[in-house]
Amino acid sequence: MWSAPLLLWLLLGGLITPHALAEPYWERIFASSDFALAHFLGNDAIGRDVYVRLLFAARVSALLGLSGALVAISIGMTVGLLAGYFGGRIDQLLMRTVDVLNGLPLLFLLLLLMALMGRSVALIVLAAGAVLWLDFARIVRAQTLKLRAQPYIEAAQMLGFSSLHILTRQIMPNLKRQALGYLAVLVPKVILLESFLSFLGLGVQEPYASLGAMISDGAIDMELRPTLLLAPVMVLMWLLLSVRQFSDSMARAQR
Repeated sequence: MWSAPLLLWLLLGGLITPHALAEPYWERIFASSDFALAHFLGNDAIGRDVYVRLLFAARVSALLGLSGALVAISIGMTVGLLAGYFGGRIDQLLMRTVDVLNGLPLLFLLLLLMALMGRSVALIVLAAGAVLWLDFARIVRAQTLKLRAQPYIEAAQMLGFSSLHILTRQIMPNLKRQALGYLAVLVPKVILLESFLSFLGLGVQEPYASLGAMISDGAIDMELRPTLLLAPVMVLMWLLLSVRQFSDSMARAQR
C-alpha cells in the first residue's frame, strides 16, 4: 500500500520534471505551484524547484537510512559472533566495550565521530552505523551462544572445520531472521537521526538536500509558504510508513 508507490516515485519521479536540483529561478522566489511550467510544488527562498529537491531529499534519506543500518548490522554481527563463539577474554573485552559505549549519550557519540571524520554523506553513514550497532551485538551474541551448543556445531568442530567456516557457513545463516528484523528497526532510526542532524545543520550540506534539511528550511519560511514545511514532513512520514510496511511483510514471509 505504501512502499510500492514510494519506490516507483523514487525511481521514476524525476522523469516528469525538466528542472535541476540546484537551478535557481530568481523570478519565482516563493512562487506557488505552476503545472504549466512543471513547478508542481512551487519554488523555495532562492527560486529552486521544491518538487525536484523533495525527490532528491527522499532518495538521499532512504539511501542513508539503508546504508547506515547495513553498517550497524555488519558491526553488530561481527562483534556478537566473535563474543558468543569464542567466549572467555574476547567475550569479556567486547561486551565491556559495548557496556561503556552504551552508557554514553547517542548524540554525543555521533557528534564526536562527525567532528573527527567530517560531514560528507559517506561519513554520516559510517558515523550513524558506528553508534547503532550496540543492541544488535547483544542479540547476536545471545543467539550465537545458543547455536554454539547445538550438536551440528560440535560435529563441525570435531571434523576440523575452521572457526571462520563455522561462523560464516553454520551460524550466520541461522541469524538471518534476526538481521532482517533489526534492519527494519534501524532504517527508520537512521533516517530520523539524519533528519535531526540536518535540521541542526550538521547533516547533508548544500547544494544537496535531505528531508531534515528541507524541514529545517521550511520551518523558517513556513509563514510565507507552508508547503515548504508540510511537503518534506509528509514525505518523511510516507518513507517511515513504507519501511514499517515492508518490514512487516518480511516478518510474515519469514514465519
